[in-house]
Amino acid sequence: MNRAIFLNSKDTARNLATEAYFYEEALGSDEALALLYVDSPSLVFGRSQNPYRELDWLAAAERQIPMYRRISGGGAVYHDLGNLNYCFIVPRNPELVLNYAYFLEPLSNYLEKLGLQTEILRKSNLYLRGKKISGNAMALGRDKILAHGTVLFNSEIEPIEALLHRTTEGLSVTTVASDIAEVQTISELLPELSFSDFCSGLGAEIIGNGLRDYDFTASGLWPEEELAIERDYVPRFKSFEWNFKRGPEFSLKRENASWLAQLKVKGAEIIEISFEPVACDLDLGRIAQALEGRRLERAELLAALSFLGDARAADFLKELFA
Repeated sequence: MNRAIFLNSKDTARNLATEAYFYEEALGSDEALALLYVDSPSLVFGRSQNPYRELDWLAAAERQIPMYRRISGGGAVYHDLGNLNYCFIVPRNPELVLNYAYFLEPLSNYLEKLGLQTEILRKSNLYLRGKKISGNAMALGRDKILAHGTVLFNSEIEPIEALLHRTTEGLSVTTVASDIAEVQTISELLPELSFSDFCSGLGAEIIGNGLRDYDFTASGLWPEEELAIERDYVPRFKSFEWNFKRGPEFSLKRENASWLAQLKVKGAEIIEISFEPVACDLDLGRIAQALEGRRLERAELLAALSFLGDARAADFLKELFA
């Protein structure tokens, strides 16, 4: 039986872990699965991306917005309670590899029934009246394909603009960059449609009409699946090692009126750092010594610079990394 499951959890790590569980382990090679879920505010970036390049990670941590690495490629996205996430996992078929139009059919068909005409641009994104409403990515396994994406219904736009696509000035790294696009929400065009009704409608479209080659039956997670996900997969997606440490080595050079800084980062840890003073009253040598060997994590860096005082330490980190 090919199942369609609307996940009850709004824990981003748990929902990403659920995708990984079915893709990596639980789903048979001849089975298909559809998932729909909504996440609490969070930032999610591609498997091969460097979050320190793609995100304003200091601002996200200050806002207490968690950041997670997913198992698929693609760019960084913002999830919140006004964004619907969908996921299809199907047996691998050469005709479906990178065939985003195939997996976007249910969403496109549903929006057309609502009177909205969409188009696929930049290979994997769904656009409505010239603005992006859905970003998509894939994971390609030996015997399965996972295709998933976001649907901006009434998401907050400000965090998207503030926390994604940060400056890369002075950053030297070779990783996949996020696609920058102007976005809009579906609710701007359909203000009388509730998010709940929109989610139910898309779920009905998937269950009623399926994908072109697959039919789905409404289901829930079984108790043994819940247990396996929580025990074997959630810890990975909540770990610093998965989300940040597996990123590539990179270097950063920053300059302001007070100092010139150069540092190298490996495994999300500052392995080298130096400052050249220009006109500065800070003890830059002590700062360098305090930061070397530290993880690129806001709380840890603030603790290391506690001798500056909380406000000045926070301002210094913004000058160094923002």
